[in-house]
Parts: sequence; C-alpha cells; structure tokens
Amino acid sequence: MRLTKSIILMLLPLKVMACGLDWREPISHFPNVDFQGNVHIVRKLGEVEKLPIYLIFNSAFGNSPYAGYGFEVPLFQSRIWQVDENRFQMKSPSGWLWTFQRTKVPNVLEGNAGWKGLIKDNYITVWGECGDKLSFKNGTLVSMQIKEDKFDYIYKDNRVERLLKNGRTIIEVMSDAVTGDVSGLNLTNSRQEIGFQQSGSRPRTEIAGGVSVVSRVDKTLSDVTKPDGSKNTFVFGLDQKMNPTLKYEGKEFCWDQTTKKIARDGEWNYTIYPATETFLNAGIRRTNASNQSEFWNNDREKGVETTSNRNGVTTVQTKFTSGVLSGKIRRIEEIHPNGCNEILYAASYDELGRIKRETRGSEMAIYAYDGEMLQSITTDKKTIAFDLQQNKNILISVYKHGKRIQCMIDENGVPITLSRK
Repeated sequence: MRLTKSIILMLLPLKVMACGLDWREPISHFPNVDFQGNVHIVRKLGEVEKLPIYLIFNSAFGNSPYAGYGFEVPLFQSRIWQVDENRFQMKSPSGWLWTFQRTKVPNVLEGNAGWKGLIKDNYITVWGECGDKLSFKNGTLVSMQIKEDKFDYIYKDNRVERLLKNGRTIIEVMSDAVTGDVSGLNLTNSRQEIGFQQSGSRPRTEIAGGVSVVSRVDKTLSDVTKPDGSKNTFVFGLDQKMNPTLKYEGKEFCWDQTTKKIARDGEWNYTIYPATETFLNAGIRRTNASNQSEFWNNDREKGVETTSNRNGVTTVQTKFTSGVLSGKIRRIEEIHPNGCNEILYAASYDELGRIKRETRGSEMAIYAYDGEMLQSITTDKKTIAFDLQQNKNILISVYKHGKRIQCMIDENGVPITLSRK
C-alpha cells in the first residue's frame, strides 16, 4: 500500500513538520528571477557535511567579500538585520529570507514556520521547535546548531576564515597571496576544492546630464571551478541603452540600471510591478516573441497567489492570513480564457485548524478526529482508518470494495508490516 506524504505528515507530531532550516535552492516562481523581480541566478557549487554551498548572483546585491560585486555565498553571509521598529529580516545560510517580528515582550521575536528569537545585548539567537538554532553577533552569523551538530564560524578581518563542525575544520577559505581576494574553498573532509577567479569587470552606470555614463568598473567573479572540474563563467557588459547585462550559460540577462529589475532573459521580456513594502512580492509579467504572456504574484497580505500561463489560463490560490488557519489553503480556482471557472480544490477546517473537509474536483474527503489523533478519512470510494498503538506505532486500515489492506508504520512514518484481506 502506498501512503501519500500528506497523510503521513498528518499523523506525525506537529513539531516534526515545517521545522528546521530550509536547505533547498532559494528560488522563486520564474527561473532566475526573485520574488521582487531582480535577476537571481542560483547555482550549487558543492556540499560539505550535508550543507549545500550555493553561489547567488542578484542584480540588486552589493559587494561580497567572497565573490565580488553582485554575488553572495549565503553559507558564509547569513545575517539578520532590523528593517523597522518591530520587524527583522534574516538571510539564512541557504539564501532564503525569513521574517521576524517583535512580540509583546520587546526582546522576543516570532518568525516563519514557528521560529522564535531572542535579542540579548549585541546577540540575536533564533531557533526552530526541532532544535535548529542560529546565533548572530552584531547581525553576523557566528554559530549554528543543526540537530546534534554544532557549527562555528571563525572570522579574520571580517571574513570567514574557517567553518568548524563540532570543533573540526570542514571548510577553509583560501585567499590569493598577492591580491587578498578569495581564491576558493578547501573542503577539508573530501580533499576537494572550489575555485574562484575574481578577474571579472562589471561596469556600473549613472545618469549625468540626462545621459547614461559608466561611473565605475567593479572587480567581480568571472569563473568558478567546481570539485568535478566543471566551470561556470560570468561575462558582464552593457547593452545599447547602457543597461547592465550578464552572459551566462549561453543566455544574456539584462536589467534596468536604476531599478535593478530584470528587463529581459533570453526569449522573455519582463514587466515588473514593484511591491509597495519590503516584505511583499512584486507582480511579474513576461512576454515572448510570439506575444505569449505569463504572470505571477503572491499577495501575502490578502492571501491570494495568481499565476497565468501562456495559454491564457489563470490559477488563483487563496489562503487564510490570520489566526489558527493562517497559511492554510482555502481554495484553488482555475479561470479559462472563455470565462469558465473551475474549482480545483476547496477545504474547510475545525476550530483547531485541522482539515475537516476537502474537495478535489468532483471528489470529496471527510476527516474525523479522536482527540488530537486523526481517526479516519472517508471518500466516495474508500475509508482510511488510523489507530494509534501503545508502542506509538500507527495501524492504517484501508477499506475498499469490501476488502481491507492494513499497514503498520512507526512514529516517523516508516512502514513496518503490510497485510491484505
């Protein structure tokens, strides 16, 4: 019997869900464009002790002490900063942005996915319910606890020199003896290296007398050599309108010299509708040479995400934005060019925020609970019953067409036994 991931997650304790750091690539809806409409190219350079090492180019980034102007290596540049009186933003070691807000106690913070934070003197410590913890000094990451492992950052001249795991060096940051620029990363465990060549020239422009002129040229990353010997090359320049360009992997990216927002990307031309606040997403529309258009916006304040594809079909997903139901899906609707609307998904919840009924197209499922435990899921075709055993294993029984299939899973959702009758 196959168990869907969503069912197994419902059976696990809440603290197991949506907990810990997100180590996936920090990408958004459109490839190579972030949620604010900037050029945003993410590449994984390698991995050490299960920690991914990402390199990010973003048209709105400043100078990186590791990779030059416009780049970041988030594993070494994780930080937290205050945006206004009550809100903070954190760049995680994987490059994702997290938001924290003061509670009624001014030095206590609440963040995404149940994360908490504490401000004490010049330190800010944030943690998830499952134990992951990050400690920042003056806004800079100095240590992190991931499950049972402790990682410490050793700095020299405001730049990471070494990263330690449980007191043992796992990454050394290598420097050019002449220029002092970072020349690569030594992954000491695997005896592999990631090479950086900072010989790129990135022109920066400004408006003088109504004319765009080159105001300066910044030194930046030109080549990265991965442990397997493959190489990434970045070539910067200007187009005929003096807008900045980047040629990478056979594609040219161009962005507006003033707003930093993407203008074109290969076959696509972009129109960006900027967000009104720092924490909100832009509306992004792109159009190709065939006049086909795609659009995306996630209005988190209203809980409405709108996506339009090149065939003219618009999908609207609505979520609750406050209370115990905050973040839960209310409905997903598809709007076709001929004006026909189709409800793809709809859900209702109880006062505890647990799903009570959901509809997927023409199929409906009803959820029943016994205290905190999910007891059964009933559809037109089958009933799935759940029984918590004394040893914390869960017996799952599926009744369909007069037959019964049973499966025992442990508290982590791993199947143990299977029987059919």
